Amino acid sequence: MVPSLPGCKYTWIPGMWERCTMPSTGCSKAGTQQRRLYCVSASFGERQLTRENELRVYRNTVPPIKCRDLNKPVTERPCNERVSCHGQWVYGAWSPCSQSCGRGVQTRKARCVEFSPLGPRLDQQLLLDSCNATRAPDETRACKGSARHSLECGVNVGNRVDPQCRRDKGQVCATRDLATYCKNAAFRRRCCVSCRRK
Repeated sequence: MVPSLPGCKYTWIPGMWERCTMPSTGCSKAGTQQRRLYCVSASFGERQLTRENELRVYRNTVPPIKCRDLNKPVTERPCNERVSCHGQWVYGAWSPCSQSCGRGVQTRKARCVEFSPLGPRLDQQLLLDSCNATRAPDETRACKGSARHSLECGVNVGNRVDPQCRRDKGQVCATRDLATYCKNAAFRRRCCVSCRRK
């Protein structure tokens, strides 16, 4: 560093760009490059630090305070803006079966996330084309309802009546011998409200 002289004019000389640093948030974001600035005499004649003039710039640098009132060149810029991300499909949990009785359908959500050697980065959702432009494998599958008892599925068992029953289905349900008829499963289905009262 050389001493500054009174009455001299000074200027900023930008250094060389450093290597691009990738952000810790993943490949889908741009990295950044930085460079240093050197304050030198305006008569120095060089506009930018290079490998060839590096030593000369260092020798002619004056304290940065001499350049404090001057506009500074840019010291940071984005880089690697088009880094492609390798994605992989990850799935959420299967939904409950759409039917409690009989056959139904289950669904699950697929997301394209950033692939990492340590495993998928679930916090980094990517565009679908990052997952090799393929569509997600099946997100639906057939399932069987989880009802364990035939009573839950609307079938009467023994003398029990389906709790989902809301109304009788016919005039026959008004018979006087209801107690006898309600022992029959077909009759109980037809006259579920009346049989429930007995």
